[in-house]
Amino acid sequence: NAPRGLRMDFKMTLEAIGFEEQTGADQCLYVHKQRGIDLALFVDDLEASGTDADLEWLKSALKKRYLIKFLGSIIRLLCHISKCKCGASSFSFFPT
Repeated sequence: NAPRGLRMDFKMTLEAIGFEEQTGADQCLYVHKQRGIDLALFVDDLEASGTDADLEWLKSALKKRYLIKFLGSIIRLLCHISKCKCGASSFSFFPT
């Protein structure tokens, strides 16, 4: 299945450059603790937050493996957070 293969490729690439998958929250969330980058991966789209310098580092690292297109900064991101009785959280993002 192509989306799963791409996700696994991104996972290996992100982990190779220091990201950790946040499986306790969601398999599409990654954190680079040393650089303070939070990253969400949705099939072949990703959103990341961090300092300008750290995001430039991330873009440079990803360009070594992928053809990427930077679509610009997110000005505002609405988020709906749901919690289930088991304590797990679910995040829904709505870019505006």
